[in-house]
Amino acid sequence: MMTKGPRGAVLLVAGLCTIIAAGCHGPTARGIENRRAANDRFDRAGAQIAYDQAQQSLINGQYKLALDTIDQAIRRFPQDASYVALRGRIQQEMRQYEGAQRTFEVALSIDPTCHECLYYLGVEAQRRSDDVTALARYDAAWSLEPSRLQYAAAGVECCLAMDDLAGAEERLCTADQFFGQAAALSALRAELHALQGDDARALQHARQAALQSGDGLAEESLWRMFRAGDWRGCLDALAKPAAAELAEREDMQRLRARCLMMTGSAAAARDQLVTAELSMREPTPEHMVLLGQAAWACGDWARVERSAAWLMARQPEVADGYVLAAGAAFARGELDRTNGYLDRVDALEPGRSVVASLRRKVLASQILAAGAHNPSEPAAVSVVGGPTMQGGKAVQTVNTPPAAAPLAAASPLQSAQIPFAE
Repeated sequence: MMTKGPRGAVLLVAGLCTIIAAGCHGPTARGIENRRAANDRFDRAGAQIAYDQAQQSLINGQYKLALDTIDQAIRRFPQDASYVALRGRIQQEMRQYEGAQRTFEVALSIDPTCHECLYYLGVEAQRRSDDVTALARYDAAWSLEPSRLQYAAAGVECCLAMDDLAGAEERLCTADQFFGQAAALSALRAELHALQGDDARALQHARQAALQSGDGLAEESLWRMFRAGDWRGCLDALAKPAAAELAEREDMQRLRARCLMMTGSAAAARDQLVTAELSMREPTPEHMVLLGQAAWACGDWARVERSAAWLMARQPEVADGYVLAAGAAFARGELDRTNGYLDRVDALEPGRSVVASLRRKVLASQILAAGAHNPSEPAAVSVVGGPTMQGGKAVQTVNTPPAAAPLAAASPLQSAQIPFAE
């Protein structure tokens, strides 16, 4: 039979102490590191969800919600520069420009290779008209991320703004190696050649840009083609399937109507503008002026009168409505009303050539009308040709209108000339 002596009791107590000590021992260094990594993964996952939500809110124009959401992401994972950079983008959209610049600088201090931060700092510098700093930022961003077309284009645009044509040419040549034929680069080349005074090459690249892309990148190229008189090329570019969305814009519809008018298709221009008006809540003055011009050019005087009435009611201090009203009144033989409208135009906007043209036609109509009422007076004649030989004698060819023919029957603008293009 075994008995517990003093020695056994001591051993028992020592064993218990060993067990207790082992149970009270804290986590190992490896365990602490694993736990920290797990927490970081959890925070990063939550921050990424908040970042994605903030991006979507920014796209939807919900700027306050986007700012609150990205702040949650930054609190959970402040060491990610892209989160801070997104906060700067949101501030830009909220027009908090100084705050946005400070935010981008913080993001760049977290990650000096944040090319987005450099690009948007360039945007802020250019907003302050500091083109030198902006160009340095754009170049740095492009060197870090050569695949970003917007970085290359921004540098070229900055050079053009600084009138550094050699720098723009150099960057365009480099960009061609990375991006090949891109609408943005073609548009920039068109601008470069225009500044160099090479209008032919400017128009060539403008056409190329318009055909390469139907979005806003080609918009300036379309206007450049129009200003250069390439109306057919402008129409072809707007008809491209890639330009379908752009062509639906009201300003592009007006551009197309102008091109149609300049190519002798005034009736088609009028029809397009009438159709476009059906989808508008309220037509703009620009739309109604152009509609009146198109209707004038194709002799649709009822539509001219309607456009004139709309403009005179809404813009009584602008001359365009009265010009249209004068043309319609003259076409209907209402000479006194024509002069009244022309007097109003002269008071609002002196010197419009269409006014002088209409006044001459009114005077001619009055002379013809007076001759029709006094048959004993010699009829008015107008010399339309030089001397010709008849029967061996030189005679002057004249044009004698019928006594009772109102000049208004031959309207003042039966040609396709646009009345306001002065």
